[in-house]
Formats: sequence, structure tokens, C-alpha cells
Amino acid sequence: MCPALAACLLATALGGDASILRSTELPTWPQATSRAGFVAGHWNGRLVVAGGTDGSRHHDDVHVLDLAEGTWTVADGTLPRPTADAVSLTVPELGILIAGGTDGSNHHDEVFLLRVEGDVLDVEPLPNLPVPTAAAAGALLGRTLCIVGGHDAPAATIASDRLWTLDLSDPDAGWIERTALPGGGRILPTTGVHADRLLVFGGQTVEGGRRADRTDAWAWSSTDDAWTGLAELPSSAVGAASPAIPVGHDALVLLGGGLDTLLVYAPITDTWRTADPPRTLDADDSEAADANRRTVAVSPTVPLPDGVVTAGPNAERLLMIRPVLPSGQLASMDWIVIAFYLLALVAMGFYFAGREHGTDDFFLAGGRIPWWAAGISIFATGLSAITFMAIPAKAYETDWVYFFTLNGAVVLAPVVAYVFLPFYRRLGLTTAYEYLERRFGPSVRLLGSGQFILAQLGRVSVVVFLPALALSAVTGIDVIVCITLMGLLAIVYTVLGGIEVVIWSDVLQAVVLMGGALLAVWIMLSDIPGGLGGAIEAAAAHDKLRLINPGFDLTQPVLLVVILGTLFNNIIPYTSDQAVIQRYLTTPDERSARFAIWTGGLLAIPSSILFFGLGTLLWVWYRTHPESLAPLGAVDQILPWFIVTQLPTGVSGLVIAAIFAAAMSSIDSSMNSVSTAWTTDFHRRFRPNLDDRAALRVARWTTVLFGIVGTAAAILIATLDIRSVLDLWFKVLGLFASGLCGLFILGIFTRRPGTVAAIAGLATSAAVNFVVGTWTNVNVLLIAGFGIVSCVAAGMLVGWFLPGRGEHEGLTIASPPPAAGP
Repeated sequence: MCPALAACLLATALGGDASILRSTELPTWPQATSRAGFVAGHWNGRLVVAGGTDGSRHHDDVHVLDLAEGTWTVADGTLPRPTADAVSLTVPELGILIAGGTDGSNHHDEVFLLRVEGDVLDVEPLPNLPVPTAAAAGALLGRTLCIVGGHDAPAATIASDRLWTLDLSDPDAGWIERTALPGGGRILPTTGVHADRLLVFGGQTVEGGRRADRTDAWAWSSTDDAWTGLAELPSSAVGAASPAIPVGHDALVLLGGGLDTLLVYAPITDTWRTADPPRTLDADDSEAADANRRTVAVSPTVPLPDGVVTAGPNAERLLMIRPVLPSGQLASMDWIVIAFYLLALVAMGFYFAGREHGTDDFFLAGGRIPWWAAGISIFATGLSAITFMAIPAKAYETDWVYFFTLNGAVVLAPVVAYVFLPFYRRLGLTTAYEYLERRFGPSVRLLGSGQFILAQLGRVSVVVFLPALALSAVTGIDVIVCITLMGLLAIVYTVLGGIEVVIWSDVLQAVVLMGGALLAVWIMLSDIPGGLGGAIEAAAAHDKLRLINPGFDLTQPVLLVVILGTLFNNIIPYTSDQAVIQRYLTTPDERSARFAIWTGGLLAIPSSILFFGLGTLLWVWYRTHPESLAPLGAVDQILPWFIVTQLPTGVSGLVIAAIFAAAMSSIDSSMNSVSTAWTTDFHRRFRPNLDDRAALRVARWTTVLFGIVGTAAAILIATLDIRSVLDLWFKVLGLFASGLCGLFILGIFTRRPGTVAAIAGLATSAAVNFVVGTWTNVNVLLIAGFGIVSCVAAGMLVGWFLPGRGEHEGLTIASPPPAAGP
């Protein structure tokens, strides 16, 4: 029972392939006789198999398989005593942990770490179990070792229901007895791990010496030391691979334990389904297998069943078992629709290229954009792939506690429209950071614009990676190929059409994405028992509609955290993000820009209801159709998977194309706004005599360069292990963008702070964000708030002692810029 690398051994006579598990033959087991109950683990690229019993005696020898060379050796040393039926788990960086077990005459309480260096065996003792235990199950919750069930003597007439935990980061603190497992004690259960929960499946009860198979399942929460009942197993499993084999993000597979099929558990929906095993037992071996199967898991992706057979022609075969993530298949019509959609975007670029005569057209569309299109573009810029996939995924996995985070724009719309907008429109700006120069000086403008460019680099890498990951899962195209394709197409049409093609492509993708979401809702409601009412009832019964998480724990999304995070994370793009502010400047006048802001804010209300509702409906639908839920690499892939497998042919292709477009919309917005910032705030700042045609060439080359760098950053993200891309985005937002927002608040709402105070505020914000993000567990929603508040507070403090100099007329709320004449 132990986690480590992606390989497993099967000492059994199995044959065949599986849909979610795949097997490969390994070197033959070197023992002359089969053994049951041995311990195993993975250490430094080698499989370590020790102890066990052959039915006549128990063993203490240790055998090592070099997985690279495929050779077996015998370690120089033995276990402290002959051992079988112990818990064994691979603990990364520490070794193979072995707890309890039996020598045939007595059960034992020893716990130790086993390592093999060269051929030498190293044994490191740990605190003994409180009581002798064998036939238990174990798992690791982070660095916490959990041992559950088992019995305390070979002749025991009752099984244990105790759960013990040991903090491996502080083993001297000793074992802690937790709340007992409900439903009675058991031996040979299977454990699993999901999030912060220990899962326990099946096993056997022992009462008065009689054994009975169990099909119940339980989850223990480490946060409140409480057990919750789970869906019962479709059939009993005794001694299956433990811990259960994780496949993808949300599937645990029970293999062995006398099962004829694989049992696949989905922790999020709390449902079971069956799947074909990777191999099927030979007829001659089935009876022995049912009687003797006992499984040890060598890693999350590698089970090691032992003692499956005691006789038979293939009893010594060893098989490596690997999980396989399925990929969806798009029909030819879907690919045709995707191709036409993407070509249409490029065609739009060529169309608008004829209207780009200078930087005013390339950056601001010559003020030709109607307010409603600008408003939809503001909304679509925030929509992107993050909203379309990560928000439904959050609701699918958890509940609605993040709902308010999408509605902050409505609350802030009047503040932005009547306080901030006049400064951007009336001062005749091309970039928002020109205001920073007028208010604080050129150095602050350059710092602010540079920080914006870094923030956009982080944004592009996240919002491009997410759809690429999902599209890769549902189409089978490599994720890096998806990222590269989206990056290249976005570069082509943005270089051609500037901000005008960016805005109109935003309008197109917003319409298609919202339409696709509505269609998915209709299809699910038509196939859920009871329709909308039935879906609400099922979701409410499992607390999936929870809006408010009470409490004051700043590490959790409690109501206070959500409200503060909503305000801070929404004020950033509307007040300091050139990609959004640039939309204000493309409309004919300030009144139109004000309507655009209100449009973008108001669209957030129905869209947030739609996308959170979509996630909840996905949960209800897959609970009623568990056979359709495939193991996925990440929870963010759940909606694209439904689109590809359940929407009509052609329609699914259109929506997948719109997801492509949403990702490219994020790239093109960032490319054009960064091009605007670099050309205006840096290049023209130091070359004021540059003619407009030359500046347009600089803008287009900057677009190409940033597009390439942003695409490369997304490819880098694709190589990292990120559980939730939405959480990553909040960290990026807080790290790079919050201080910049603080500068605008400092400039507009105060008078004393000058250049020194502004720089001090920006530096303080960066330092505070780094400390909070690195050394605290504060919820990611608050990171932006820490950055904004620290910037404003530090700027005001420094400004009090070192006030700035210069004229502030028309630059602060106390003396705003005058409105344009009639």
C-alpha cells in the first residue's frame, strides 16, 4: 500500500487490455513459490518487494527490481522480522513506510522506513503503533499517515474500527487516535485519498470468528475529524489494491480483491461505475485468485497485487499497470466548423486591416466602436476561457461560494463610470499610464506600464493554457500544439486588424459561448429526472447551492473573504488594466463609454448565474449518468468533455471553436494593449519625433513579439502541476496588477503623495504580495486586496513626510478634469 512512480507489478495470471488501465509485462518474479501478503514500495527508480508468506512460513528477505535495467537482486539485509499483511506506503523523499503486520504467530506494532542504497538495506524506526495490527489499510494525507481497521492478533474474533494518524513531519508527537470508523471494524479494506479526505471502501467484518464482506464506504475529513457516508460499492471488495489507483483528477479505481471487473469511484459526484479489467484471469486460476487475492499498491498509478494464484501455468508473470486517460473524438463536421470559425477570424483581420491607417486606428479604432460592442467586448475580455470552463468546474467540484466574485463589476460600475472614466477620457490619453506621468512623473509611468506588461504576460499564460488543456483532452491534440495554434492565429489577425478586430471578435465569441452554454443547459435539463425542479432538489440535498460560507477563516472562501476579494479583484481591471480601459477610449464620446461600462457590468449578472448553474447541472447530470463520466486530467475539462460527448455534431464543433476563440481573445486583447503601452509609454516616450507610420510598424512588431512570448509562457505553464488554474490566475492578478491599481487610487484620491511616495507604494505592494503569497495560507481572493491596500497605505505614509511637488489641477478627485464642451 504505497504511493510513488508510474509502474506496477502483478504477480498473477492475467491477460487482456483495459480502457482506463493498461498492462505491460515485466521480468519474471524470482521466487520459486508464490507469496501472499508481502510489502512493497518504490525507491530511487527501483521496486522493493519484501517479506510475505508462502503458506508454510513467513519471510524477511528483500528483493529489488531495477525498473530501468529489468534485473532482480537480493538486498544485503532483511526486515527486522518475518512480516506479512503489513501496511506499506511509499513516502516521497523518506522511503518505504511499513507499519504492523504478522509473522504468523503474533501481530506486531513496529513502524519503520525502509530504504535500499546500492544493495544495502537501511531501516529507520518510527513510533510504534498503539496496538499490534495486521490486515489494516493505510494512506497518506499530505504528510499525515493514516492507518485504519485490521485486527490485533491472529486469533482475533473482532476487527478494529480504529483510525490512527501520525504526522510524519513531526513523528515524535506520536500517534493520535481519531474518531472511530462508523459501521463497525473491518480487515482488508481499501483506502483512497481525495482533497483533504481519507476514503475507506469495503473490507471484511470479523465477529465471533466469522467473516462477512462489506460494501459500505466512508470519508474522513482531516479538518473536523468527522466521518461521512459515501455511496455503497456495487459489489464487495476485500484486499483490493490499497490505496485505490487514481486515474486523472477525480477517479479512483479498485483493482483486485476478488473483483471480476474494475470498480471506478468518482469522489466529486459520489458515484460508482464498472469498467473492464486490464487483464482477465485464466480459467484455471480463478478459484485460487478468489480465495487468496491480497493487493499492495506501490504507487497511485501502480498497484502490486500479490498471492493471486498459488498454481497455474502463468503464476509467475509480472505486469506493469498504468492508468489511461480517455480522449474525446470530434466528428468530421466538428472539425470543418472549427476550421471555418478560425478562418473567419483571420478573414476579419484582413477586412479591418484596410482601415488601420495609423496608431489612432490601431490602438483606438478611430473612436468608431458603438457603446454596445465596446460593452460586450469588456464583458468578453473578462469572460474568456476562465469563466467558461473554470467557473463551471468550481461549481461542479464545490458549490456557489465564488458566485459573487463575478458580480463585482455591477457594484463598481458607477464608481468607474463617474469617478475614474473622466480622467481617462478628458485628458486625451492613449494609455492609462500617461495619467501616472502627469500625476507622479515619468518614472512612475514607466514602472506602471512595465508592471502592466508583466501582468498581461501572466494573464496570457494562464487563460491560454486552460482551454488548450481542455481542448487537448477532448480532441486528442497535444496541449502544446493547441497553445501554439491559438497563439499563431491570434498574432496573425491582431497584427492585421488592431483593436477593431479584437473588439468585434470578442462580440462574436461572447455570443457563441453564451449560446453554447444555454444549449448545454437545455440538453441536461431535458435528461435530468424532474427537470429543473429535480436538479435543484438534488443539488440542494448535497449542499451544492451554498452561496455563503460563514466564519472568519481567511484561508477559506468565507463570506468576508469573498466580498473583499470580489471588490478588490474587480476594481483592478476596470481602473488600471489597459486592455479594459482601451475599450473606454474606442467609443465616440464619454457618454458612450459610460454606457459600455454599464453594459459590461450588467452582463455579468446573467452570465454568472448561467455558468455557476451550468456547473451544478453538470454535477447533477453526471450523478444520474455515471457511466458517461470519464476520468479527466483536470476538473477544468468537465464542461468541454460534456460538449464533445453530448452536444449535437457540428454544434459541439462550434462551441469548441468558440473556446479556441475565447482563448485567442485573451491573447489578442493582451497583445494589442501591450503593443499600445510599449509604443506609447516607452518607444514614443523616448523618441517623441517618431512619425505615425513608423510608430505603427513598432506597434505591429511589438504585437508579434509579445504574442510569441505569451505563447511560450503558456507552454511553460503546461509543464507545471497546477490543481486549479483559477486559483493561479488570482495569484498572478494579485502579484502584478494590484499595486498598479493602488497607484491610480493613490493618484486620484490623494494630493500629497508624489513620485517617491508612488514608488514606495508600488515596492511595498510587491513585497507584501510576495510575503503573503509565499509564506501564508491566506485565500487567493485576498492577495489582490493586500497589494492594493499596502500600496495606498505606504504611498500615503511616505507622502505625508515627503510630499510631492507640482501642479495637480485636473488630476485628482478634488479638482477633476473639466468636461468637454458641447
